[in-house]
Amino acid sequence: MADIILRRDIDGLNEGSKREYAIITQECYEYGLVTDRYLDAIKNSQIGPYLEQYRANPNVWRLKPA
Repeated sequence: MADIILRRDIDGLNEGSKREYAIITQECYEYGLVTDRYLDAIKNSQIGPYLEQYRANPNVWRLKPA
């Protein structure tokens, strides 16, 4: 998964896709599927800020009831 995230053209991703990649990255990391090396590389990509937001508050993008 980390290889896919790092190889993908992340410049063309929209906001929602970047959020999804951040969530997927964190979940894969928690299950040991993403190594620290890959996590550092992802943090240095355009996904990095989204990953940090999600790690700080996993509910950051939850839909609020109307």
